[in-house]
Amino acid sequence: KMYNIGFLDEEINIQASFFETFQDEEFSVYVINVENTKSAIDVVNEINEKKLDAIIIDYKMAENGQCSFDGDEVLKAINDMKRYYPVIMLTSHRKSALDKVDDYYIVKDKSIINEPNKVRELKQTLKEVIRLYIRKIGRIESEVRDLEEKRKNEESLSLKDEDRLNSLHYEMRAIDPDSNGIPADLLTTKRMKKLDELVCKAQNILNAIQQKNDKVQQ
Repeated sequence: KMYNIGFLDEEINIQASFFETFQDEEFSVYVINVENTKSAIDVVNEINEKKLDAIIIDYKMAENGQCSFDGDEVLKAINDMKRYYPVIMLTSHRKSALDKVDDYYIVKDKSIINEPNKVRELKQTLKEVIRLYIRKIGRIESEVRDLEEKRKNEESLSLKDEDRLNSLHYEMRAIDPDSNGIPADLLTTKRMKKLDELVCKAQNILNAIQQKNDKVQQ
């Protein structure tokens, strides 16, 4: 399998070095043009448009004025819009980056680009995190299909299964906001029907009280 890897760094020489080091029979490298990328959200959009399997980003990119954001902002945008998506941060400022990044293991020293053994390790890490990401999505989608099929065959699910199915749909939306999300027919679940019944009963009681008060006032 050929993996499509995005690379984001404002320095042209680093871009060239990374491309030369990583481009091979397993990895296709797409260098993101920093000058045409106005925000961290633009990076996420490019990930989607180019169908990138993972992205490697620099940490400090805004300090020389070529870029309006740093790598931690890109990481936050990815976490907000593409949960679990594979990201590696390569930086010459590892200590500073770790102050802004929760996951210690994704932050690597940029000098490894010049160390063949480290490059091989990073490539292997990339392959593993991409496979884990794909497997995780596959497991969620499989469980959703099973529950939806069960719901269709049995006409209804237990409250536990309904809660699980809705949770999985929300999870899918967090992974991909452009996914179909929660089907309309799932919004009327047993729990919601019971809530509707309680609201209806409460409204009837209020109406009865109001009618009684109106009669007293008359």
